[in-house]
Amino acid sequence: MAKQMKNQTAELLKKSQTLLRHKKYAEVVALLSAPERPFPAGHELCEILGRAHIGLGACEAAIKCFHQNIQNGGKTPDTLCFVADALRRNGQLNEAAEFYKLAFEMDPNHQRSCIQLGIAMTLLNRHDVAVQLFRRAIEIDPKNATGHYNLAVSLDRLGAVQDALDTVSDAIRVGMSGPEPYTLKAHLLRRKGRLREASDLFALAGKLDPGDENITAETFQTASMLADWRGQGDLEKWLDRQTPAGQTSPFLFLARQDNPRAQLERSRAYASAQYPNIRAAIEPYEKPAGEPIKIGYFSTDYHDHAVMRLMNGLFAAHNRARVEVFAYSYDIAPEDDMRRVIMKSVDHYKDVARLTDDQIAALARNDRIDIAVDLNGYTEKGRLGIFAQRAAPAQVTWLGYPGTTGAAFMNYVIADDITVPPELEHTFSETVLRLPHSYQINDDQRAVSDRVFTRAELGLPEKGFVFCGFNAVHKICPQVFKAWMSILAQVEGSVLWLICGNEDARRNFRKSAKSHGIAPERIVFGDHMSQANHLARQAVADLFLDTFIYNGHTTASDALWVGLPVLTRIGQQFSARVAASLLTAHGMPELITTSDDAYIVKAVEIAKDRKMRLQLREKAERLRKTSPLFDTRAFAADLEDLYGAILRKPQTDHVMTTQSAPDVLAPHLNQG
Repeated sequence: MAKQMKNQTAELLKKSQTLLRHKKYAEVVALLSAPERPFPAGHELCEILGRAHIGLGACEAAIKCFHQNIQNGGKTPDTLCFVADALRRNGQLNEAAEFYKLAFEMDPNHQRSCIQLGIAMTLLNRHDVAVQLFRRAIEIDPKNATGHYNLAVSLDRLGAVQDALDTVSDAIRVGMSGPEPYTLKAHLLRRKGRLREASDLFALAGKLDPGDENITAETFQTASMLADWRGQGDLEKWLDRQTPAGQTSPFLFLARQDNPRAQLERSRAYASAQYPNIRAAIEPYEKPAGEPIKIGYFSTDYHDHAVMRLMNGLFAAHNRARVEVFAYSYDIAPEDDMRRVIMKSVDHYKDVARLTDDQIAALARNDRIDIAVDLNGYTEKGRLGIFAQRAAPAQVTWLGYPGTTGAAFMNYVIADDITVPPELEHTFSETVLRLPHSYQINDDQRAVSDRVFTRAELGLPEKGFVFCGFNAVHKICPQVFKAWMSILAQVEGSVLWLICGNEDARRNFRKSAKSHGIAPERIVFGDHMSQANHLARQAVADLFLDTFIYNGHTTASDALWVGLPVLTRIGQQFSARVAASLLTAHGMPELITTSDDAYIVKAVEIAKDRKMRLQLREKAERLRKTSPLFDTRAFAADLEDLYGAILRKPQTDHVMTTQSAPDVLAPHLNQG
């Protein structure tokens, strides 16, 4: 009888292993859960049943199986890891980390628990601990490609870009397969400005996984940073037929397509995939009459960054009788003068870079923040997961990301009548709140260098009209460049002045100019310099030419701040309407056009009419002293009024589906 039972168990084990290997999870569960199929306590069959439950997403059932196995003598590092896997997929990351830790302590040479504990630490934002674990995994086995790869991810998130680059190269050297190491290496090379090498690696990753939405988007993004538009037709076709899978940050599409409805769909898909576990909404805190509203500003950019150049004056301008200002910083950049000024300007500066999303949210709740303001959105290293865990009763997206988050847990977006007119409200998942002038704050104490630049030292001709396009290279698309070349063709002796330090991109711009019949030398390139000097050098330009799909934001207000007129062509989505918002608030709506042809005609008219040009310059300089765009204290008062209105509004959520947590680390956070 015992022999028969043993043979039956062996046959059952073989069959269930085969089914599990072919991912036929339901068949495994049906086979092993049948009453007539008992198996010995603590047997491997119990473990197989648990793994099948994980495959079906039945995490609670899986956890029960594994615990039964452990209680009946099947406690091994592998079984502990399976419990941790089920907990992690069930959204219980801290509990999962404890089981991975138990497995690793049981056997310090156990590869899987070491790697998985490292991944858990990375997901919990404990990158310093993760680095030590991945290094231990490599000590155990120097050819462990997964250890090298995950070590590179953690080093990158600590800001050690070169070390991460060297380490991911080791992962490739020891034979890691799949697109992930090439994608990560491409990201790192791109951050170091080695765009051509990055482009080649994204192309290689794309061949390894042609259906990966994220790799495709990153490939087009890198090409745009190189001003390489050979794949423009393929990009447009891909965008038209794409169904968002939630793999890719919506940020990567902002400069590629002016379609607010598509941006909403992408944002919803991404938010649903990335933030499956949402904490319940918080009831507004009871506040004694006259107590200031507690505002929390959350950002990764508390250093000399475009967003903080705009925000810097706001912190000091806030009326402390109305608001109490908290800065939650998850910035890993070195401390600089900008951060030191901000730390003195806010009431509470909290360095939370080493905390997890749920820890930061818990800290904000403990501080009884009334309104949490996210300044990053889906830009590089933004952490919307904090808001999924509820930092405050009211949660707002503002300034850093010009579009909808598509997230159920974000209640409001701050805009104005131009960036989000009433007819476009349906393209936002958030309730749209509008400031009376522009949504964009500006610091009216921004310093401009006393240095007087000559055209010659900037590589510009002594005579002739200077058009400048100081927006990031990736915002310049073929449609914009074609308009610019048409303008140059009609204004004899004029030049186009761009900020671009990459020689491959410069070469592509010159080649494109030649294809439009424009001499390549009429494109003049400048390098990046300090902000104060950059503002000062704009005095030698005559007109700022804006980009279309993704306007100049800080760059456009910079130009207006130094009296340089900005010409824009308004589009549909938020990012394509920002310059129009700035010009309207600044009292210069005559520089807003509504079509490519009107944009070209206006630019040529300004260039050929000296009187008009001088009048526009004089007006831009004069309005700097009186326009709402550059009145920081008045803006602060308007914003405080809006915050007061938020507290009087009921908070609502949208329903989102729950999905399993991802199994692998993203190679790198998306960047622009």
